[in-house]
Amino acid sequence: MKDVQDPFFRLATEEGYRARSAYKLTEIDERFRILRPGACVLDLGACPGSWMQVAARRVGDRGVVVGIDLKPIDRRGLGPNVHPMQGDVHALVREDLPPAMEGRLFDAVISDMGPDTSGVPMADSAKSVQLCHAILDRLPFLLRTGGHATMKVYEG
Repeated sequence: MKDVQDPFFRLATEEGYRARSAYKLTEIDERFRILRPGACVLDLGACPGSWMQVAARRVGDRGVVVGIDLKPIDRRGLGPNVHPMQGDVHALVREDLPPAMEGRLFDAVISDMGPDTSGVPMADSAKSVQLCHAILDRLPFLLRTGGHATMKVYEG
């Protein structure tokens, strides 16, 4: 096994997170308070699931977390209020959401999704912006008025 020197990688392993990116969302939430107890959260580009883990801990048992990714998300270790789904944000419609969201809009939409990279920074940035626009186009039927949206975009 490769010895990784990154302290966040090691901390994520120790604390049971699937990826070091859990600390990105933790930092965002500590600064902006986007995840509240009892909230409904949609995580787009959710695989491997570390942001879903953070969101589930922050919203508690009364909250709901839905995670969608092109890749299948391993359900093991996720609580009953977490609903991983395989799907494409470009084809996402309200009817695709789990029954737990029947008639409800999300309090927060979060996304750490990024495109497959080509190694050309400007091209990768443009693809990243396109993904963000795809999310923004769907917010009217996903996010409640006054809700929070946060997403990653590549610099470029």
